[in-house]
Amino acid sequence: MKTEAETTTSTDAAMIALCAEYRAVLDRYDAGEGPDGKGLWDDVMRLRNRLEEWEPQTIEGVVALARIAMHEAQQPDGSENFGDSFTGAWPELVVRGVLRVAGRAQMGRGVGG
Repeated sequence: MKTEAETTTSTDAAMIALCAEYRAVLDRYDAGEGPDGKGLWDDVMRLRNRLEEWEPQTIEGVVALARIAMHEAQQPDGSENFGDSFTGAWPELVVRGVLRVAGRAQMGRGVGG
């Protein structure tokens, strides 16, 4: 089965692939994999910093960020917490991405619609 990045030809394809890489590295870190968690944490932060600078231009890009935000919000007990201590800037990035993409679609309409 192809990944989301492999099936999209959008301008956001490279960053969507980076989202998948980020999630895989984060999952390995959370699972305690690797001889040195510090090395994995450095990888997590390097990828996070790159993604937090990204401004998605397509709905596929916004969805990729939304999936990261949801993943970060999931707690070990199955609940979700979107507080910034768990999700950082991801919810804000998603909201800004939605408004950016929707703003182009609405051609100058105000934020309120």
